[in-house]
Amino acid sequence: MAGGLSCFVYFLLAYKLQRTDAWILQGSFALLFLAFLALQKAELKWILGLGILFRLVFLFSVPALSDDFYRFIWDGLLWHQGIHPFSHPPSFYMEAGNAIPALTTDLYDGLNSKEYFTVYPSFHQLVFWLSTFFYDGSLISAVLPMRLMLTGSEIVFLFVIAGYLKKTGKPSSLLAIYALNPLVITEVSGNLHFEGMMALFLILSIILIADKKLFTGPLALAGAIATKLTPVIAGPVLMFAAGKKNWWKVVLVTMLGSLLFFMPLIDLTWLTGQGESLDLYFRKFEFNASFYYLFREIGFWWKGYNIIATLGPRLALSGGVLILIVSWTNWPKGRSFFQALSIVFFIYYLAATTVHPWYVVPLVALSVYSGYKFPIMWSYTILWTYIGYTATGYEIPWWAIITEYLLVIGVFMWEVVLPQRTKQRAISLLKR
Repeated sequence: MAGGLSCFVYFLLAYKLQRTDAWILQGSFALLFLAFLALQKAELKWILGLGILFRLVFLFSVPALSDDFYRFIWDGLLWHQGIHPFSHPPSFYMEAGNAIPALTTDLYDGLNSKEYFTVYPSFHQLVFWLSTFFYDGSLISAVLPMRLMLTGSEIVFLFVIAGYLKKTGKPSSLLAIYALNPLVITEVSGNLHFEGMMALFLILSIILIADKKLFTGPLALAGAIATKLTPVIAGPVLMFAAGKKNWWKVVLVTMLGSLLFFMPLIDLTWLTGQGESLDLYFRKFEFNASFYYLFREIGFWWKGYNIIATLGPRLALSGGVLILIVSWTNWPKGRSFFQALSIVFFIYYLAATTVHPWYVVPLVALSVYSGYKFPIMWSYTILWTYIGYTATGYEIPWWAIITEYLLVIGVFMWEVVLPQRTKQRAISLLKR
């Protein structure tokens, strides 16, 4: 029953609904999460089978909830023209009189960042290049191979998780946390975001480094960084996890691996474009933030204008320092590597000016191993951000963001910050 309902709703998301169908989408997400909870205790074979089936429902669809894939196709087509994607923003080609037939006006009109340089690192670009080999002007001709690669990496990841759970003797039902999570399925296989591929490399790096495999582990971390730059923040935890005698091996192999993986991109063009993209990310972009929004309102009251240009970098720096402190002090004591990285990623997102729904995918993957529930809570509440999409633009009601973060931070405080004795007292009081 729950599996059939999920298939039907995923079909609607893939082929019928648009992101401006705000409240229909919220009803769909709610149904999917109820079904997700109902399927938690299913047998391993059913969890694997349904996890794969739900992802394959999207196979022949064009993403309707995200327009990022237009840029993916654009970058891939530039590679086939022998043009470095970081050379110029898309507007350059149109303003200069476009002489590249494949870069059509329709494709250009679909882009959401026409004036900005691309932001995507080397493994992204490799998938873009491969996906546009047989591009014939139709979106599906590039979307289909891209989805096959991303969904393929997801299926590999499901078997990696299943193998780890079997090896460690943990309940196979834990696989459902990632395999059947509606956010993961919708944002990775549905909307073609690469956080799933990044999570695969990240989890492999933790497992391998914890097992003292100090070549393949850091190499996997370099693969995660080459997929998304964010896993750089995992470096301190994994470096300290290797021990006092071996930390330098993690640093050296990760750096050399990253250099190898980024080699196809590295030149002055990439340095300039990537630098400008990162600067814009910290100084201009804002979406579904937490503490940033609070400090921004104070800035409006104090300065009379949006202080993101200075506030964004300062928050990022503060988050980075806190991550180093947490990594170095091993706070809270007795945590696993998976729990440590869950805390690190959470700190990073709380300090960010931009937190899209797909950013939470690695946290969900980590929760399979960490036992933390706050990422699962967030994987639902962050989908409330889709309420803000309208035919005229984007405007999210404040109650959605405030409630989202109050719930997630509340569960985080309960699981991570409060001492066990305090929690036991609270539970005993509730039982009276």
